Amino acid sequence: MPVGCISRGEDILWTEVSCASHFGDRLRGLLGKSHLNADAGLLLMHVGSIHSIGMAFPIDVIFLDQNKRVTACHRDLPAWRWRFCRTAVMTLEVAAGGINCHGVKPGQQLEWRPPLHDCAIQSKIHP
Repeated sequence: MPVGCISRGEDILWTEVSCASHFGDRLRGLLGKSHLNADAGLLLMHVGSIHSIGMAFPIDVIFLDQNKRVTACHRDLPAWRWRFCRTAVMTLEVAAGGINCHGVKPGQQLEWRPPLHDCAIQSKIHP
């Protein structure tokens, strides 16, 4: 899976976000991982619903529409839960606390930018 960053305007929010656009990658998701670093995440393309069955840690979930606007946010989703959003076409999963840390709210526009090294350079320019 390609790795990039998630930005809001010029601000880099997460620097290590994998983009899952293939069925197998989306199906696997974060299963099997023991944790998720604060600067990491998983962007699920063509996905408007997720589950946390079998997850070892809680996550924050951000649903995005076709314009990459946040349509819904769910904080600290524990294992064995399900969330969906009718208007979402992408879902961003990040470490629990990420939504509050970055002040993500419905209506904001987020963008996934490849590649990772450009994001790291950009985040040093725009802290």
